Amino acid sequence: MDIVSHAVAMQHSQLILEWINSTAAREFSLPRKEISIDEHNTWLRSRILKGPLEPFWIVSLDKNYVGYVRLDLLNGNRDLFTVSIFVLPEFQRARIGTQILADALKTTVEHNPKSSFRAIIKKNNLGSIQLFQRQGFQLKAEIDANFNDYRLTAREFLEKCD
Repeated sequence: MDIVSHAVAMQHSQLILEWINSTAAREFSLPRKEISIDEHNTWLRSRILKGPLEPFWIVSLDKNYVGYVRLDLLNGNRDLFTVSIFVLPEFQRARIGTQILADALKTTVEHNPKSSFRAIIKKNNLGSIQLFQRQGFQLKAEIDANFNDYRLTAREFLEKCD
């Protein structure tokens, strides 16, 4: 199984938009309307410019794209990243999410050893809860009736890896 992460580029726009607007993604996302191609392209152009400071990778398995992982700095905080991950449903049981999340965290910690991570997860999304807990994320707070905030520091991640 050859999993490869590639920096997201505009050529991936349509595919990522399809994933973001898919039933599989929207079922567990913060409530929002379907995103238009224009909105998405405007956002993606600005997001790509952030480059290595805020990693955004599309992931392939045996040359087929199967998901993405994105780390966004929270409100300009230089050390706190919000993690977003999507894996096509047919690949979720293959532990691809585990590998791409671990790779994203490891790469980010190597470049920013003071980093911390945040994942906002819908309470009924047991697969994502387990995925993030396997990497060491712990429940930090209840956001509302539907979502919880999970956190992990670089130090905690590194201790888990030892």
